[in-house]
Amino acid sequence: MNKNCMTMFWVAFALLAVGCSKRDGAPAVDHGPLSACYFRTHGSGTCTTSFQRLMVDPQSAVGKNISIVGYLAPRRGVALLYPSENDFAHDVVVNAISIDSKDAALLTDRWYQVVSVRGRFDVVVDPVEPWFGEIDSLSEVNAVGAMGREDPVVIYEKLPSRSGK
Repeated sequence: MNKNCMTMFWVAFALLAVGCSKRDGAPAVDHGPLSACYFRTHGSGTCTTSFQRLMVDPQSAVGKNISIVGYLAPRRGVALLYPSENDFAHDVVVNAISIDSKDAALLTDRWYQVVSVRGRFDVVVDPVEPWFGEIDSLSEVNAVGAMGREDPVVIYEKLPSRSGK
């Protein structure tokens, strides 16, 4: 490379480096993990969440009424809500949430099903109880039906154009 090309290269590199390092003059800010509550049902005060979000930041949901879907099954006399039937089948209790036994009447006819649960969440810190949280003050436990499968033929049909032609 000749001297002019090398000079142009280093000038371009320096401009690029300066431009990338001073983006809007504000330093990058780490906001930490997202709150476990990603949607609130309008007017209810109930925090809708998922197991994944709750496991990332369980403290953000402590003391809140949450709504969560999971697989309900007993384990050694404890009602547990697992993220999936697969977690139950493989005894992955560290991913589970226990359900307070004083609310057991709401669980009748819901065992070994995917359910939607509403209740107050708390973190469990106990080496004897390996699950990461507990739900008490249950207000609702409903079976969640499986979604029907769509006919895949519609995928291959031509959709009408937006222009109406």
